Amino acid sequence: MLAVIASVILASCKKETNHSTPSLGKNELGVSATVTGSVTTRADAMRDAFGLSTDAVGVFVTGTLYTPHVAWYTYDGVSLWVPPSLAEKKIFLSNETATVYGFYPADATVNGSTSLVNDASNQIDLLLSPTVGLDGTGQKDYMYATTRAGVAGSYTYPLATASNATDANKVDLSFHHALSKLSFVVNRDITYTGVGKLSKIELSTNIFNMPNKMLVLDGTLTGGTPVTNLILTGTAVDINPYSLLNPSTTVSAKGLFAPLATTMGTTLTLTIDGKEMSVALPASMPADSWSPNKNYIYTITVLGTELVVNSVAIVPWDDQIGGSTTVQ
Repeated sequence: MLAVIASVILASCKKETNHSTPSLGKNELGVSATVTGSVTTRADAMRDAFGLSTDAVGVFVTGTLYTPHVAWYTYDGVSLWVPPSLAEKKIFLSNETATVYGFYPADATVNGSTSLVNDASNQIDLLLSPTVGLDGTGQKDYMYATTRAGVAGSYTYPLATASNATDANKVDLSFHHALSKLSFVVNRDITYTGVGKLSKIELSTNIFNMPNKMLVLDGTLTGGTPVTNLILTGTAVDINPYSLLNPSTTVSAKGLFAPLATTMGTTLTLTIDGKEMSVALPASMPADSWSPNKNYIYTITVLGTELVVNSVAIVPWDDQIGGSTTVQ
């Protein structure tokens, strides 16, 4: 009798052990993330266009044997990117090599709320506005991800891949900005006698793109209706006191807009102390354009009743040097 009872207990234990053993051939996808050109390391949180900490990115995989869905990977505030807690929201890898895609913000709608497709044609919806706040409040820094290969100075950015093979289930994602960032440093010369309150910056007399879709594959922007004015406005801010020996580099206004093939013909108008002051926007070098993943910093000096656009530079995405001009 004791022998029979012992054999039943042993069989029960074996059954329970087998039931709790995970399925062989499946590993969970591991992710780390950073922004291309960022000074943060892969153990740090990403930083968006305004230097804010990014705490979640959207990730999905494609492949013949995969049913794609978006998984949110969230930064834990210390060093790790944490996958979803529920099994049905995780991404598990099989023997087939999967292509890994990432995008930001994680809550962006994919394909207009329809299901993901199992190829490279997935898009996220963009919510862009031609009028934004002077401080960039409420704007979205739309990004797409690849991995990074090679060495500094000659990096390449192929799509990331993963599988359940040893050391192949983790990816390092490099996120690229799909939009262009415009930053304006406005300094006040001693010849300007006004209070120095900046309330509006307007770019006009050009055709500016307003796309509503971004291809997660490579950040290609499509759709939308172009506009003829881009405006940064809101509560007036103090412009910077100007020093010839030590001019201020404090940004007075900043906004995210779609890339532009040419800035030729663009007029820049600043409203300072209720008065509009205009100047032709100088060309940015080496190309007279706004490119994605670049932050164009326009440095402007207010001289009495005229403006001087001193230069265009970029930090930290990818440096661009700009021209200068004077208006009477």
